[in-house]
Amino acid sequence: MPHFTEDNLQRIIINPFYAITVAPQLTKEHEPPMSEAEWVQANASLMREMGSERWLRQLLDMLNGDIVTAEEVGLAPPGSTFGYGAPGTPKPQRRGKKKRKKRHHK
Repeated sequence: MPHFTEDNLQRIIINPFYAITVAPQLTKEHEPPMSEAEWVQANASLMREMGSERWLRQLLDMLNGDIVTAEEVGLAPPGSTFGYGAPGTPKPQRRGKKKRKKRHHK
């Protein structure tokens, strides 16, 4: 029988693999624009600002392919991306189109 530590269980729960299929355009080899430490620091700050539930929902949306393109924010001509896939390839943009389950607050 496997022995799960608290750290093992947390890593299993955190892994988005169990909740989604990662968008193929996010799995290409690339040079990261920042270090892992910078990414963790920036996202820890963002989690405090947004709240962990909202941050996690946005992370899952992004991993599912709901990405922001350079064109959408006015930084590049049509078809340009922020390193996701090659220009001219179809983009599975769903920003604002993904239906969410309605949540009832008590």
